[in-house]
Amino acid sequence: MHIFLLAVMPIILLARCCSDEQFKGKSFIPPFIIGAIVATIFCVIKKFFIFSQHIITDNIFSNIIYNYTSLFTPIIIALCIFLLLDRDSLAYKGAALLPLLGSIYAIVYPYNVLRGADKLELFLNIAQPLIYISSALITTSICRKAFSIKKIVIRLALIILAFANTFIPVIVESLWYYSVNNTNFIITTIVYTVLALLLDIILSPKDNFIEENTINAQQES
Repeated sequence: MHIFLLAVMPIILLARCCSDEQFKGKSFIPPFIIGAIVATIFCVIKKFFIFSQHIITDNIFSNIIYNYTSLFTPIIIALCIFLLLDRDSLAYKGAALLPLLGSIYAIVYPYNVLRGADKLELFLNIAQPLIYISSALITTSICRKAFSIKKIVIRLALIILAFANTFIPVIVESLWYYSVNNTNFIITTIVYTVLALLLDIILSPKDNFIEENTINAQQES
């Protein structure tokens, strides 16, 4: 059971990145490595320097905030490092969100599960990893679409939507703790995963969008 938890997100992530024609050569490797390193360091700090264990309370909002913070912190750090080091186009930055987010989710979420008291729950080991990687796919698809639109208002609205989508996994996980019926969460997992696949197909830029934008960015500079 833990094998699925540990393996499914990296496998889907690498398969998607390797099959993406927008990436040339190994261009998805830098954000992947940055995300993985930051996530690993974050987990090491939590393991050896933060000894308090979060206890599920009756306040669902506090649980959502705690769960989101444990993921949002390494994401912000990794994103800042990537933006400081990367000099490529907005199109590439949008596509690079998938390996960046995916590598963080693939390390931090399994760590949180294996560290918790509910590490044998099927939902946390099987359904929730699919929701997390689907969230990374949807967030990336929306941002890639946003960066391809010139109208600032529409672009900003899509970026806000992509940010809001990052809350979905922690909201679903928090709600699961208060439910006695797993059927609704199984349906939610299936629907959300299918939605991620559809949006990935529909919103992914066609042709050589990244390559063309990279050339334009170089010419302008």
